[in-house]
Amino acid sequence: MAYRLLVLTAMDDLAVAPEAAKPGERETITVISPVSFPVVPGHMGLSFCSPRGRRREFRQYLVEDAVDAFWDLVEEKFGITR
Repeated sequence: MAYRLLVLTAMDDLAVAPEAAKPGERETITVISPVSFPVVPGHMGLSFCSPRGRRREFRQYLVEDAVDAFWDLVEEKFGITR
């Protein structure tokens, strides 16, 4: 997926965006660190942010479901499958 996703790390978080999006229009999915946003113990957070409509979603998943949840959200929001 390296050729289809852009990656950005910021202190404790990891964000991805579709490579084909134009600057300023990039929607992002961020793997949220518990340091940045409190999550239920044993869970991890995923955030989706879109500059279109200034929309932001936050979802929590069990830690053991983290990888599948991440790729499910990438497919749902960006249409990119692994």
